[in-house]
Amino acid sequence: AVVSTQSTGTLIAKVLVHSASGRCVTCDRNHDSQCYLEECIEDQPTVNVMRLSKRGELRTRNQHCFDFGYDPPRSVQCHFSGGNQKFAYSVRYKQILAHDRTVCLTWAGNDLIIWDTCQDSSNVTQIFDFQTIFHPEMIA
Repeated sequence: AVVSTQSTGTLIAKVLVHSASGRCVTCDRNHDSQCYLEECIEDQPTVNVMRLSKRGELRTRNQHCFDFGYDPPRSVQCHFSGGNQKFAYSVRYKQILAHDRTVCLTWAGNDLIIWDTCQDSSNVTQIFDFQTIFHPEMIA
């Protein structure tokens, strides 16, 4: 990840990449849409923008958020009250953890991502990086 000094207001980090595949986490543009991995597109910054907010939300474009209540993960309207839409990112293990911290975002092969029990740092299916981190002091 690149640490940026650019001020972002409410964002901690952006562009979530599955380390082993090198593919970006993205969601369809539709409301209540499934999220998956796809090729990262560098010259179109709005295509693969999965952002971690200071509230712990994984936001997609159009203010939609990952919601732990769906498996596979879906992007739904942000409700801004935590719960199923609150996540943490572990810099040490490079994992996206759901609010209960026992379930992690997991690559299930092909381009499918699911929620699964968190494993140790050797499990490459659960290792994700943000391309840019704006506030490293706010990440666990």
